[in-house]
Amino acid sequence: MKFKSLLTSSAVLSVMLTGCIDDSYDLSDIDTTAELKVKDLVLPLNIDDIVLSDIFDLEDNSRIKVVNGEYVIIEEGSFNSDEISIPDIHADAPEADHTEKILELEFPDMHVDYHGEYLLTEDSSKFKYEFYNISNHITALSRINLDLEVVLSLELKELKFDEHLKVEYRDLLVEIPKGLTIKDAPGNYDPATGQLYVASVPVESNIVKLDMRIKSIDLEAAGVKFDAGNHSMLFEDEVSVVGGKIIVETDDVATLPHTVTLVKDCTFSEVDIEGFSGSINYPLENIDIAPISLNDLPSVLNQEGTDISIINPQIYLSINNPVASYKVVAQTGLTLTAYRPSAPQQEYSLDNEYFTIGYENGTAPQQYCLSPKVPSAYYAGYENASHVAYTSLSDVLSGNGLPSSIGVTLNNPCIPNQQVEDFRVGVNLGKATGEYTFYCPLALNNGAVIVYRDVIDGWNDEDVDAIAIEELEVAAEVSTDLPVGIKLVGYPIDVHGNKINNVDIEGAEIEAEAQNKPINIRVTGEIKHLDGISFEAKAVAGDSDAALSPTQNIALKNIKVKVSGSYIKEL
Repeated sequence: MKFKSLLTSSAVLSVMLTGCIDDSYDLSDIDTTAELKVKDLVLPLNIDDIVLSDIFDLEDNSRIKVVNGEYVIIEEGSFNSDEISIPDIHADAPEADHTEKILELEFPDMHVDYHGEYLLTEDSSKFKYEFYNISNHITALSRINLDLEVVLSLELKELKFDEHLKVEYRDLLVEIPKGLTIKDAPGNYDPATGQLYVASVPVESNIVKLDMRIKSIDLEAAGVKFDAGNHSMLFEDEVSVVGGKIIVETDDVATLPHTVTLVKDCTFSEVDIEGFSGSINYPLENIDIAPISLNDLPSVLNQEGTDISIINPQIYLSINNPVASYKVVAQTGLTLTAYRPSAPQQEYSLDNEYFTIGYENGTAPQQYCLSPKVPSAYYAGYENASHVAYTSLSDVLSGNGLPSSIGVTLNNPCIPNQQVEDFRVGVNLGKATGEYTFYCPLALNNGAVIVYRDVIDGWNDEDVDAIAIEELEVAAEVSTDLPVGIKLVGYPIDVHGNKINNVDIEGAEIEAEAQNKPINIRVTGEIKHLDGISFEAKAVAGDSDAALSPTQNIALKNIKVKVSGSYIKEL
């Protein structure tokens, strides 16, 4: 809109000046030196209405689009992070423990039935699991999920099992760490006390095995020590047989040995942690967003002195939370950086440090609109977006001329420190992926300036070079629906393209949406060797929040050009 005004003004000046020159004059009858005085010579002119679409002249691939009848700068892109994954957490198996004890059974040496009971004495097997290089993304641990197998074997050597012999372990009591979850426990396990009670274990061969498959460990209850600073964990305890008895029955005691060796073996498997409950702080890394290039915008937006502040530009983001299933939120900040040649870069960040990406919608993309104020209507496809305040976004284009590019940076995108339950280890959990749309309607803030400069030249020939203009005045009535005001000034230039000095110039001002507004443009002083005019039109935004539109126009009528001066010619 502003541009239109600019072009209209330039068109007026150029027509006025060209209207003063008529190559059809026949000067052949003037003697030797002729001087023709001209006073307020009036040249009526007509100029077609100028519409803003003629000024912008957009290409099909232009970053400026027409949306809902308004000019809008649009740039779109996508991004993604690295895979989210907690590396494997492993510990080697501790050494197995092996002990042997001699039981004096003292069987009577006669062929009679026999029933004997022998108490088990306490015996312990120590173990130590050491975990190193635990991910620094884990800040606290309360429970670990794993597959840890502990096998307690009891073997009665020397006994020969046949149809005459019956052996049974009864009331077997084994103490293991507290706070365990055991799959298919061989007895009744109490996680509060750590005691495993086995009422009866029939013995059908020399060896009895109690297989304990531990699926999870409560770290506090089990006394597991996690050191987040050193990224290590220590699980150290013992497995102890603390009670029980062996029942031996036979119908032929003479077949029994007098002593039996009780062998206890306790083995421990290696451990790979499958998941954990605790706290994580996980950065979403390597999210690179290509800069927004502004080099190919219409030239009318790229003049030096242009200082554009937009009323309500918007950035639309669609981004997922890849770990939403764990009921944790993600968050990110955002900064736009304006880059200009030979000028310091300027950064523009959110009102708040970050915005939150929730988990209520699962891993489906979540939509956000970042803008100074809530728009009256969201961009198509983002109708359900959540609004994020971004006041400084209005000024991202502001400065001496438009930026050549705008950098887009997500600040510290992460899963901030928070508790998780059963968070998996050693697998890829997905990426943070997203799309963005920079949507910038060209509705200008109060005081924003668009400067348009142009040169109209090539007027000079032999006759024009003989004209000495002393005063040039243009009068017209202007009507426009542009939502910006126009300040217009022009400078005559000579055949070398230099500005002609020592002239006084009175520009014209056109208010926004002016109707039948009289304007006058006056140039006074000696103007020789005229070849054209260099003009500058400043479009200055007022209080209107209307955006520039292709149909907005400026119309001039009752245009009159008054010229005063002399025509001097050597014949």
